[in-house]
Amino acid sequence: MRYYNDAPINGNCTWGVGTLAHLGPCTHAELQRAVLPEQVNAVLTARVHDAERLVRATVTGHALTQAQFDAAVSFAYNSTVRNTREALDPANRGDMEGVAQHMSLNR
Repeated sequence: MRYYNDAPINGNCTWGVGTLAHLGPCTHAELQRAVLPEQVNAVLTARVHDAERLVRATVTGHALTQAQFDAAVSFAYNSTVRNTREALDPANRGDMEGVAQHMSLNR
């Protein structure tokens, strides 16, 4: 429940449960800033709902299993809209192997 610099590789200012505040390291003031659980939960909930909507809007031509939907939402949550659409496009043809290949290329 604080601001921190994410993994040493990126070093980006992040808060809560992985919400990017901005690229680059946190300032001293940010590192001292408290984060309330309500803030973390509100942002997390909104971002998960956004990812779910993106998956539903992108995959319209083929039904996903619950496990496939969950994996697609996780990918969408952690990726860009463009990468998500490109990765999930093969799902509309039922090509789940193609989805997996795209996902592994577009982390």
